[in-house]
Amino acid sequence: MKNYISTNVYQIESAIKFRKFSALESINSGMLQLFWQIGDYLNFNLDLNTHISIFEKLSLHLEKTFGLYLSKENVLLMQNFAKRCPSSILKDVSYGISWKYIPVLKDVSSEYSWLYYSQIIHLQSLNPQQLSNLIGENLVFKEEVDRIVLNPDDKFSNIHYEEIMDYEAFYNPMRAQQIRRLLEPKRVPSIELNNVLLKEMIDEIESMIFNFQIEYNHLIHTMANNSFQYIGLQLKNRINNLEQNTSIEDFIKEIANGVKDSLDERTLLACLKFAQEYKDEFVPFTQLIRFEHIKILLNIPSKQSRSYYAQHAFELGLNPQQLLDLIEKNENGTVYSGLATFEKPVTKNKRASSTKKNVEINIETTEIEPKIDLQNHLNCNIFNDADILKHLGIKLEAIN
Repeated sequence: MKNYISTNVYQIESAIKFRKFSALESINSGMLQLFWQIGDYLNFNLDLNTHISIFEKLSLHLEKTFGLYLSKENVLLMQNFAKRCPSSILKDVSYGISWKYIPVLKDVSSEYSWLYYSQIIHLQSLNPQQLSNLIGENLVFKEEVDRIVLNPDDKFSNIHYEEIMDYEAFYNPMRAQQIRRLLEPKRVPSIELNNVLLKEMIDEIESMIFNFQIEYNHLIHTMANNSFQYIGLQLKNRINNLEQNTSIEDFIKEIANGVKDSLDERTLLACLKFAQEYKDEFVPFTQLIRFEHIKILLNIPSKQSRSYYAQHAFELGLNPQQLLDLIEKNENGTVYSGLATFEKPVTKNKRASSTKKNVEINIETTEIEPKIDLQNHLNCNIFNDADILKHLGIKLEAIN
């Protein structure tokens, strides 16, 4: 039994680690794409030779509002990043490196060089200084890039992966504060300015950042919910092979003790219940609400009623306690006529092209288009969700 538990702890830990890295990698990619977007906007709209005072005021306001990621030095670096890195490969690059490598790449302009260096960093586990030494060598040709084959899973298995992707920014208390200032959705008070150009630029960049905050807070909530469902499936499959004299409760306790830095016993039990109810089927409301809401909804027998309540909670921006109060007003979770009708997901065909080969792929995705408002966006805040923070490895004391 002890060996069986140890094996399963390792396998569950690996599943959690993979899902966690996928989520953090998405945030990292979103940050780099946002920084490139800001730099590109400034390059197009602001001439530093004639508007240096506007730039100074702009960067001062951005740092005060969003923290050190928007410092004067970083904003200048964003402009250089947008000049040097071609937009055609931005997404590939953003999934390969972290912001700490951008200063080293400030003089690289070739598309193939960007691709080469972003991949060789992982293959050779290069830190920024080692990358700087390598860049001094000859120009990178397309043939060299094509010879590099980097399986996405290879990155996660690299023992230096966390360092390369600079996940210390999430784990370190002081640096996590800066991540929060950039990523947390918030209302930014409007300011009165006499300079029309400065006001327009502040408004535009704040809009970019707010859209980034909303998109990635929603994305991380969805990824976390899917992760919890997947982990539940892993537990469910292993419970089927338990010895007769071992209870499910004892098994979960042992697993919880082994993965205590990522998930607690209560959350593991909820993951298991989630998987038992839905197995591996697509669950539309994972895109709408937090796992705390889902834990409550799992106590309702009807799947249809769960969907109604999930949609209603999303549209009204209900927190978990408000959702629970609403359900308790209706015996057995029966949905009354005043609840919003759950809209069936709208399917759309989208086309995407490979960045390495000229191959067109038709992808059918399922999207949900519910009615939402600003407050709902503000409520979708990963920094208010203890389950997600623990799952991602962001220490609670780092953001209080």
